[in-house]
Amino acid sequence: MHTDSRRQLVNRADIEQLVRIFYTRALSDEILFKYFLELRFGELEDHLTKIADYWDTKLFHTARYQENSLQVHLRLNALHELQDTDFQRWIELWQATVDELFVGRTATKAKFIGAQMCCIFYARVTGTHSPELEGALLTIAAEELTEQEERK
Repeated sequence: MHTDSRRQLVNRADIEQLVRIFYTRALSDEILFKYFLELRFGELEDHLTKIADYWDTKLFHTARYQENSLQVHLRLNALHELQDTDFQRWIELWQATVDELFVGRTATKAKFIGAQMCCIFYARVTGTHSPELEGALLTIAAEELTEQEERK
């Protein structure tokens, strides 16, 4: 019998594990790797710390992340034009990584914030909306509502 080894996402160490595993996958992903290519040349550890700060701020309200994440994505778009399929793949990979490692409300919140962030960045960077990205966001919102009902 297989036991579920996933656990609650509860602290900075969990975020660091999630971010490290996600970026390992993103760096080798055939769609996403081009956006993270420069990180292979010495900037990865600094970037992972910043991303962990971002998620620590979003999930646990620590206010560690002080940068403008939209500006980062505008710079990325200038190098490689961002497509909705890139954001869709990011969401797929993020959700799969979260689901592999964690369960519970904070894990669902991480998936929702990730999809929400993709919708916002895509709209701001391209000036258009993506029904596919918005659909992913709604799916995660429905999952969150279902979990809330089950907790009652």
